[in-house]
Amino acid sequence: PLALFMAGLSILSKEWLFRITKEVGERLRSPVVIANAYHHRSDAYSSVLALLSIAWAMVGFPAADAAAGMYVFVFLNFVILDRFFVIYVFLSFLKY
Repeated sequence: PLALFMAGLSILSKEWLFRITKEVGERLRSPVVIANAYHHRSDAYSSVLALLSIAWAMVGFPAADAAAGMYVFVFLNFVILDRFFVIYVFLSFLKY
């Protein structure tokens, strides 16, 4: 029960950090601060998976942790590739 509570608290706090950081980034027009906001959002998604895997393990599905770990691995690689291409396109326009 404590692990479920902490995972839920992590989700709420990371989402709150996302919203606050994104608002500050937009106000400052800072792509770096906005990118950090989305980092908080991806942490929140990972925490959702942690919450689900904890719950599944508690009801008798011990492979849930491994399954969630693989999903986080795939998800983060998609995020990394997406951000790489966004940055690449942005930097390619700076040449002109």
